[in-house]
Amino acid sequence: MEALMSETNFTMTDCDGLLPMKRASFLRFVFCLFAFAAMISAIAAEGQTEKLRVAISSISTSQVNVWVPLDAGFFKKHGLDVELVYISGAPVGTAALMSGEVAISQGGVVGSIQSNLKGSGTYIILGGANRFPYQLVVPASIKQLSDLKGKRFAVSRIGSADHTATMFVLPKLGIQPDKELNIVQVGSVPSRFAALVNGSVMGALLIPPETVKAKELGYRILANFADIDIEYQQNGVYTTRSFINRRPDLIRRFATAYSEGNHYIHTNSEGTQKIM
Repeated sequence: MEALMSETNFTMTDCDGLLPMKRASFLRFVFCLFAFAAMISAIAAEGQTEKLRVAISSISTSQVNVWVPLDAGFFKKHGLDVELVYISGAPVGTAALMSGEVAISQGGVVGSIQSNLKGSGTYIILGGANRFPYQLVVPASIKQLSDLKGKRFAVSRIGSADHTATMFVLPKLGIQPDKELNIVQVGSVPSRFAALVNGSVMGALLIPPETVKAKELGYRILANFADIDIEYQQNGVYTTRSFINRRPDLIRRFATAYSEGNHYIHTNSEGTQKIM
């Protein structure tokens, strides 16, 4: 303090009035105070993150695109404190997006497209996978696809990603699901697996790790949809046009972190497996 007072020619005797002070020295003193306050404010702000609620449509490996940037710290690196909110089924996730419960959603894109066609203003901003990731799992008693005719078949929800895959792929394999299957809405991948195990359904589309568990229990994989040469935007990240307009910088930061996470997935298999 004494050094600062000496530099600015400010002495206790000057308290009787400012006129004896040199004007330039006093202005330098005020400027330094403001600069110091700005520096302290910047230091305090550094490291702060902005909260962002993001919906995911399943608890499965299909959500690895958001798990990795979250757990590996890429979202935080770009100033985002991301909270993942599980909302079963893409259509329900789209409704949560429109209500403002979440700002961004990842899941099957059908709900977003259908909602946008009705004028909601939802937009797909990132793509997660362009193949169906599912495996068609059945009990050992089901030997071929035709054995499923007339049987109960589990999907998450009508309009969800796995339901879309069912309706899109099974006709190419000789099954008309809307006419030859008894489709029931069961819920998430673990719920569909549980329905298979307790015998309430005879078929479902699953993904790892449930497919691994199913094979260990003696269930059969009738078809691996990932091996079928059908390109389809399975998973995507979507939000609303209004949110994009309000927060373009946040969208850019999210997209950057998401892309860095995807690069990590493809270049660090060991680290990705630990996160999964």
